Amino acid sequence: ASLIELFDEKYYTKLDGGILESFGRLFKNDLKLYIYPLLDLQTGNLTTVDNLPIAPEIRKLYQHLVEKGCIEQLDAYDPQHLGTFSREVLRQIQAGEPEWVEHVPPAVAELIQSRGFFGYRRPKTTTGTPGASCSTVATTRPALASRPEANQPVALLEVERLESLLEAERRDSLPGEALPESLPKMAQRESPPLANANLPAPLDALDFSGLALSSSMSRYPTPS
Repeated sequence: ASLIELFDEKYYTKLDGGILESFGRLFKNDLKLYIYPLLDLQTGNLTTVDNLPIAPEIRKLYQHLVEKGCIEQLDAYDPQHLGTFSREVLRQIQAGEPEWVEHVPPAVAELIQSRGFFGYRRPKTTTGTPGASCSTVATTRPALASRPEANQPVALLEVERLESLLEAERRDSLPGEALPESLPKMAQRESPPLANANLPAPLDALDFSGLALSSSMSRYPTPS
């Protein structure tokens, strides 16, 4: 269709020399046009350089360019691609129609989709249905239940870790060293949940008075 438009004189009305002036500039440096055949999707007719409809007044100009080799027909083409038109593919990309990927090489389609070329918009991802979400939770809970600490209160787990830390400090402590101020504050923060946990007597309240801890806690991991 572009070759037909190239020989339409309405595009050269603003030039003093008209189509002759335009073609004189276009072909002055041995420019050559390679023409791909045009398939009419409605009639199935194939338009080539040999049967291109040209207005009678410029037909000799057209024949001169063909004979000179400025316009040459492409014979090595794939008939399956004759129905591919760049303008239609561009419209499909911008409209979000998935059929456009059939008209371009896979590598080109992947590049357009990954970088959003030519107005391509990625399809919106749908969120999971409530039923699917519940089933996911149901499948993950047995794995958590298999862990012994999963059935214990969070406060109890923290107390057990803290008790283990204190026991280790008790074994390694030196006489006369004072308890760091941060530990009583830690115990105070843990006390409110312990009051409602109905824990055994040794864990109901943590009395740090009289304990001698080493001055450095860095060699013991902080409870996570």
